[in-house]
Amino acid sequence: MYGKLAFSAAVAVPVFALMTAGVSWPGAKGFWQSTTTWGVLGGMLVGKFLGVFGGSWLTARFTSARLNPLLAWPDIAGIGALAGIGFTVCLLFAELSYDNVAYLSQAKGAVLLSSASAALLAALILGRRSTHRRRMRERHGAG
Repeated sequence: MYGKLAFSAAVAVPVFALMTAGVSWPGAKGFWQSTTTWGVLGGMLVGKFLGVFGGSWLTARFTSARLNPLLAWPDIAGIGALAGIGFTVCLLFAELSYDNVAYLSQAKGAVLLSSASAALLAALILGRRSTHRRRMRERHGAG
Protein backbone atom coordinates (compact mmCIF):
# COMPACT_ATOMS: atom_id res chain seq x y z
CA MET A 1 0.00 0.00 0.00
CA TYR A 2 2.70 2.49 0.96
CA GLY A 3 4.56 1.91 -2.33
CA LYS A 4 1.50 2.83 -4.39
CA LEU A 5 0.84 5.86 -2.20
CA ALA A 6 4.46 7.04 -2.48
CA PHE A 7 4.39 6.59 -6.27
CA SER A 8 1.20 8.60 -6.48
CA ALA A 9 2.50 11.45 -4.31
CA ALA A 10 6.03 11.54 -5.73
CA VAL A 11 5.45 10.84 -9.41
CA ALA A 12 1.86 10.78 -10.61
CA VAL A 13 0.62 13.98 -8.95
CA PRO A 14 3.58 16.18 -10.06
CA VAL A 15 3.45 14.79 -13.62
CA PHE A 16 -0.30 15.47 -13.75
CA ALA A 17 0.30 19.00 -12.46
CA LEU A 18 2.94 19.67 -15.11
CA MET A 19 0.73 18.33 -17.87
CA THR A 20 -2.29 20.39 -16.82
CA ALA A 21 -0.40 23.60 -15.95
CA GLY A 22 -0.21 24.55 -19.61
CA VAL A 23 3.09 26.41 -19.46
CA SER A 24 3.87 27.74 -22.92
CA TRP A 25 7.61 27.49 -23.52
CA PRO A 26 7.66 30.02 -26.38
CA GLY A 27 5.67 32.38 -24.14
CA ALA A 28 8.28 32.08 -21.39
CA LYS A 29 10.77 34.29 -23.24
CA GLY A 30 12.47 36.63 -20.80
CA PHE A 31 11.58 34.38 -17.85
CA TRP A 32 14.51 35.39 -15.62
CA GLN A 33 14.27 39.10 -16.47
CA SER A 34 10.57 39.30 -15.67
CA THR A 35 9.27 41.04 -12.57
CA THR A 36 6.35 38.60 -12.75
CA THR A 37 8.76 35.68 -12.29
CA TRP A 38 10.58 37.28 -9.37
CA GLY A 39 7.35 38.40 -7.71
CA VAL A 40 5.89 34.90 -7.81
CA LEU A 41 9.15 33.30 -6.64
CA GLY A 42 9.45 35.80 -3.80
CA GLY A 43 5.84 35.43 -2.75
CA MET A 44 5.84 31.66 -2.72
CA LEU A 45 9.30 31.04 -1.28
CA VAL A 46 9.85 34.00 1.02
CA GLY A 47 6.29 35.15 1.66
CA LYS A 48 4.87 31.78 2.64
CA PHE A 49 7.93 30.99 4.79
CA LEU A 50 7.67 34.32 6.61
CA GLY A 51 3.93 33.86 7.04
CA VAL A 52 4.27 30.47 8.72
CA PHE A 53 7.51 31.00 10.63
CA GLY A 54 6.88 34.66 11.46
CA GLY A 55 3.29 34.02 12.49
CA SER A 56 4.39 31.18 14.74
CA TRP A 57 7.16 33.26 16.29
CA LEU A 58 4.89 36.26 16.86
CA THR A 59 2.23 34.03 18.41
CA ALA A 60 4.76 32.40 20.75
CA ARG A 61 6.32 35.76 21.59
CA PHE A 62 3.23 37.85 22.28
CA THR A 63 0.66 35.34 23.57
CA SER A 64 0.64 32.57 26.13
CA ALA A 65 1.13 29.99 23.36
CA ARG A 66 4.40 28.04 23.42
CA LEU A 67 6.03 25.48 21.16
CA ASN A 68 5.48 21.87 22.05
CA PRO A 69 8.62 20.67 23.90
CA LEU A 70 9.15 18.10 21.14
CA LEU A 71 9.50 20.91 18.56
CA ALA A 72 12.22 23.48 18.01
CA TRP A 73 12.34 26.57 15.82
CA PRO A 74 14.28 24.77 13.05
CA ASP A 75 11.31 22.37 12.83
CA ILE A 76 8.99 25.33 12.31
CA ALA A 77 11.40 26.67 9.65
CA GLY A 78 11.09 23.35 7.80
CA ILE A 79 7.31 23.55 7.96
CA GLY A 80 7.48 27.15 6.73
CA ALA A 81 9.55 26.03 3.75
CA LEU A 82 7.08 23.22 3.13
CA ALA A 83 4.27 25.77 2.87
CA GLY A 84 5.77 27.07 -0.39
CA ILE A 85 4.85 23.85 -2.21
CA GLY A 86 1.16 24.59 -2.74
CA PHE A 87 0.71 25.45 -6.39
CA THR A 88 -2.82 24.64 -7.48
CA VAL A 89 -4.43 27.83 -6.19
CA CYS A 90 -1.43 29.86 -7.36
CA LEU A 91 -1.92 28.48 -10.87
CA LEU A 92 -5.60 29.42 -10.69
CA PHE A 93 -4.68 32.97 -9.57
CA ALA A 94 -2.24 33.25 -12.47
CA GLU A 95 -4.96 32.17 -14.92
CA LEU A 96 -7.32 34.78 -13.51
CA SER A 97 -4.70 37.54 -13.30
CA TYR A 98 -2.97 37.57 -16.68
CA ASP A 99 -4.42 37.98 -20.15
CA ASN A 100 -0.98 38.33 -21.75
CA VAL A 101 0.34 34.88 -22.77
CA ALA A 102 3.97 35.78 -21.97
CA TYR A 103 3.12 37.00 -18.45
CA LEU A 104 0.88 34.00 -17.84
CA SER A 105 3.64 31.58 -18.90
CA GLN A 106 6.17 33.38 -16.71
CA ALA A 107 3.83 33.24 -13.72
CA LYS A 108 3.02 29.56 -14.24
CA GLY A 109 6.68 28.68 -14.72
CA ALA A 110 7.60 30.58 -11.57
CA VAL A 111 4.86 28.81 -9.60
CA LEU A 112 6.15 25.40 -10.67
CA LEU A 113 9.78 26.38 -10.07
CA SER A 114 9.06 27.79 -6.63
CA SER A 115 7.03 24.72 -5.64
CA ALA A 116 9.89 22.44 -6.64
CA SER A 117 12.42 24.68 -4.88
CA ALA A 118 10.29 24.77 -1.73
CA ALA A 119 10.04 20.98 -1.76
CA LEU A 120 13.82 20.63 -2.03
CA LEU A 121 14.47 23.24 0.66
CA ALA A 122 11.96 21.64 3.03
CA ALA A 123 13.45 18.20 2.37
CA LEU A 124 16.91 19.53 3.27
CA ILE A 125 15.77 21.27 6.45
CA LEU A 126 13.51 18.48 7.68
CA GLY A 127 16.03 15.81 6.67
CA ARG A 128 18.68 17.51 8.80
CA ARG A 129 16.21 17.76 11.67
CA SER A 130 15.45 14.05 11.34
CA THR A 131 19.16 13.23 11.43
CA HIS A 132 19.59 15.49 14.46
CA ARG A 133 16.72 13.82 16.31
CA ARG A 134 18.02 10.33 15.48
CA ARG A 135 21.47 11.23 16.83
CA MET A 136 19.93 12.68 19.99
CA ARG A 137 17.94 9.48 20.57
CA GLU A 138 21.05 7.36 20.06
CA ARG A 139 23.11 9.57 22.37
CA HIS A 140 20.50 9.39 25.13
CA GLY A 141 19.75 5.69 24.63
CA ALA A 142 16.10 6.20 23.71
CA GLY A 143 14.25 4.34 21.00
